[in-house]
Amino acid sequence: MAFNMLFQCAARCNIVNTPTNKNRLAEIITELANRRLAMPCLSGAEPLELLLEIGVEKVYKDYEFIYTESKLCSTNLLKDANDAANEEDSPQSLPQLRKSLHN
Repeated sequence: MAFNMLFQCAARCNIVNTPTNKNRLAEIITELANRRLAMPCLSGAEPLELLLEIGVEKVYKDYEFIYTESKLCSTNLLKDANDAANEEDSPQSLPQLRKSLHN
């Protein structure tokens, strides 16, 4: 129900600040706002998947903010560690992250 209201608003209203996130909900809202997508019908576990996806992204951004504002870690080092975590065979950058947390 809430997603339907959100989608209807995105389709009818003139959205000035379209989402820049890369998650599926942001893509759906952008496509609706640009009139390139019909009203989606979410079924099964799709609404929960969208909520989980934006929740995980929120937690990631919160921790990124905490680490950078507390000077425990720089943003570049966090992005390097995130890129390394996405690659399966590159654990080399994790010791750098761990060392920076002790400084």
